[in-house]
Amino acid sequence: MWTDNLLFDGKDFFEMTMNYYGISNNDHIIITARDESVYFTPRTWFLFRTFGHDAKKLHLMQGSLQQWIDLGGEVDDRPAVIRHFHDLCGNNESQDSTTLQELYIAKPSTNVVDKDHMIKTINANKEGKKDGALILDSRGSSFAAKGHMPGAIHLPYAEWVQTTNAQVWKTTGEIMKIFK
Repeated sequence: MWTDNLLFDGKDFFEMTMNYYGISNNDHIIITARDESVYFTPRTWFLFRTFGHDAKKLHLMQGSLQQWIDLGGEVDDRPAVIRHFHDLCGNNESQDSTTLQELYIAKPSTNVVDKDHMIKTINANKEGKKDGALILDSRGSSFAAKGHMPGAIHLPYAEWVQTTNAQVWKTTGEIMKIFK
């Protein structure tokens, strides 16, 4: 069954979550990860962009927290401070004009398509129409085992990550060998 929340629960949920953690549209955000995570860092970036965060205020840190530590980067070993919306509002949770400016206002996503859009795309591709789109499938071996959408191009993601840790990319040299 197709649902609207396969990737995430939508604009309202994203807004509520950002407000809970005290993150506003005005915040400059740098996304980090514990290791060379190829899953969560870009996915977090994608979610912020999907819901309209200013690209000039949204960045990915090159490298990982471990690499930061290895290079002598400062690390705070105290418990992490997690800002919550009620901390911004004070004990009575009143919303004055300053607090309202801090609220995260998500925009409707424009780059996530639904089932109807996919059906139109597949049909346009079958008919050779110019308004069709490339469908990229990044699944691993299940691409062949479980079938794929008609006309999909398989991006063998599993070949690009380390066999011992699928959250870490192979080296540039190893990936280049795949494409030669």
